[in-house]
Amino acid sequence: WAEPQEGIVPARAQAPIPIAKVIPDAHLAPPPPLPPPPPPPRRSDRTRVPSAAARNAAQTEADVLAAAERGLDWARGNKNPTGTALSASTLDIDKWVPNSYSEAMTRPDLWKGPMDEEMGRMFERKVWKLVERHEGARTMKN
Repeated sequence: WAEPQEGIVPARAQAPIPIAKVIPDAHLAPPPPLPPPPPPPRRSDRTRVPSAAARNAAQTEADVLAAAERGLDWARGNKNPTGTALSASTLDIDKWVPNSYSEAMTRPDLWKGPMDEEMGRMFERKVWKLVERHEGARTMKN
């Protein structure tokens, strides 16, 4: 702080000015009215129906819970699955892994069992739905 000069009073030393002197009758004026509340949002009154995707998701969850109660590895989140797929992949004699079905069928003794088991699991999990081929439909060649 600098020393006050003669005749000049620092701002801190001045007494506050009462509001009533600045705004006459300020203490008597009522506060302004509050604006009215906004109207409530409009809501649809139509019946809500879950989409096919939501229904399918709910059915899938029910299928997983049912499979977990039956003790299936995939539904219980078992990190160490059992079965022939695991035993075939850990054989010391042959570490070969086929890239296609036709390659796997060159060694059906090694790969037929695990492939059948995997197809069975996918069928249990309802990975696909079998449908009849429509007449004139073009299908993929394998």
